[in-house]
Amino acid sequence: MADKQSLFENLRSNLLAVDSGAVPEQQLICPLCWTFISFEDLTIEHCIPQSVGGRRETLTCKKCNNTSGHELDHHLTTHQRSVDAANGHGTMKSRLTFTDSLSMTTNLRIEPDGGKKFEIVAKASNPKSVDSLLTMGKEGKLPSDEFQITIFDMPNPDRVKLALVRAAYLAAFQQLGYEFGFSKSGVFLRSLISAKPLGVHTLRLLTGFRANVQNWPDDARSFILTPFIIEGELSNAGSTSSAVKCLGLFILIKLTIQTSSIHGVVIPAGESKPSEFLKLLELLAEEKPEKMTFTTKAGFIG
Repeated sequence: MADKQSLFENLRSNLLAVDSGAVPEQQLICPLCWTFISFEDLTIEHCIPQSVGGRRETLTCKKCNNTSGHELDHHLTTHQRSVDAANGHGTMKSRLTFTDSLSMTTNLRIEPDGGKKFEIVAKASNPKSVDSLLTMGKEGKLPSDEFQITIFDMPNPDRVKLALVRAAYLAAFQQLGYEFGFSKSGVFLRSLISAKPLGVHTLRLLTGFRANVQNWPDDARSFILTPFIIEGELSNAGSTSSAVKCLGLFILIKLTIQTSSIHGVVIPAGESKPSEFLKLLELLAEEKPEKMTFTTKAGFIG
């Protein structure tokens, strides 16, 4: 684990090499809000949240780390806990309801055979409901074979996607530095991360890739960046079309608590026009391979 001073010196050296303008002493540009921040107001941030196994670090300002970072980290962590529970590790807090007057708080556990086991949380349930259910169970007179399960603290799917894009951006910045941050791609991704309301359709395009990795190359690695080229024919305002080629990064993100899940995120890279990149992803999403090609370049970063 790098310390703050060494991260600062490496990033400042990179910033001075990339930016020919005046860089104030003892300051860096925060990669998220893109403003100059003093050393004292910078914090170590994990590109992939530490709560889900992230280890690689960069520096962001306190506000970006404490506000948007923690809010989104919660959704990724909750998502991975639900993955763990679905694979038989841990439980999900839930409410088991038979009737309007008979319900209780439970921990839902998924058994190895796929069965469901409910553990009643007595302190969080109405004692009368618990006593009634236990009595009915002993007498073999449960109120109904039908019941409703409400899972608490489920992650917001779009917030999970935003958290993945944020993590992908920080991973790319950690590997490629300020050159990536200053690029059209960097500007586009920062605007997407901070957009209100959320750019839901764009987030779904960038995170709509399944990642099926049989052999993860390193248990200590929480992300891998693979460059690719996407090209195709895009229609212009009239009836003509033009050939477009964009450079992108395919970023595999590994989330781990007790079990692991791997997610694929694609982002534009270099000076590729984000609008053209997204249009090509639209063609890919519409499954029109005759209009475009997707080529992975050799090697990976990270």
